[in-house]
Amino acid sequence: MAQECSMAPAEFEHAFCETAGVSPRRYLAQIRVTEAKKLLLEPHLSLTDVRVVCGFRSQRDFTRSFMQLTGRSPAAWRRHGIGVARPTLPAHLRESTAARTPSAPPDGDVWSARHQGTVSA
Repeated sequence: MAQECSMAPAEFEHAFCETAGVSPRRYLAQIRVTEAKKLLLEPHLSLTDVRVVCGFRSQRDFTRSFMQLTGRSPAAWRRHGIGVARPTLPAHLRESTAARTPSAPPDGDVWSARHQGTVSA
């Protein structure tokens, strides 16, 4: 990003922090986690699907960033159904997941199973 702005990396980071109030890395993590929180409410997506779509390089990075920003792991977020509205899955994901309707929820996800009617409360 610094190169795109014709700035030295340290200069860019300083200017970004001054403007946004957080580092570029933290800002990007916030955007990715915000999107992940929405996608985790979709029972058709596995945790790995969500991680990849949101741009996290590894499950460890995903979980660490998610926990730092929400206080919960991605699995706990999904399990407890945190969030009020069910987001609409983006069109490019609907097509790729339409054929996949798992008989069991991803990663033993009880919250999704309850909402699919396969587990009683």
